[in-house]
Amino acid sequence: YTIKFTRSDLEKLDDDKLVKLLKLEESETENYNTLDENGKLKIFESVEEIISYFVDFRLTYYQKRKDFMLNKMIHELKVLGNRGKFIKLIMDDKILVNGKPKIEIIKQIENNNLDMIDGDYDYLLRLPIYSLTKEMFEKLKEDFKGKKEEIEKLKIVLPKDMYLEDLQELKKKVKC
Repeated sequence: YTIKFTRSDLEKLDDDKLVKLLKLEESETENYNTLDENGKLKIFESVEEIISYFVDFRLTYYQKRKDFMLNKMIHELKVLGNRGKFIKLIMDDKILVNGKPKIEIIKQIENNNLDMIDGDYDYLLRLPIYSLTKEMFEKLKEDFKGKKEEIEKLKIVLPKDMYLEDLQELKKKVKC
């Protein structure tokens, strides 16, 4: 290409203005655009901003995960506790099940303040006979204690720490 200028025009332009006018300067422009969690276009200024946004978004799901896990463990703890109480009441002859109709057993359960789970007491009434032993009672006590400790540990764990632990596990499996 040959570009011609008059002398008077060329005298008015110094090197910087000439480079700008002819757009000869090199510029780096990066588009940091992505779709957000709702499918809408989101514009970012830098890679760091994208990562920060993603991590904040991801942490909300780790909080939901933690809440779900806690609720599940609390439910399991309730079942373990009630099964233990039920077995202990049977061992102490405070609830009699042999030869009794189901409705009478349920009344005994209610009188001893055991909790309904999923609207009934089937989780207690369907226990196998071998689980109504002292050994099973002791095992339930241990399981109850262990579940309680798990809950306490999970309560103090931050979603951020759960995320970092998962990233470490991923790193081990990917072998970076």
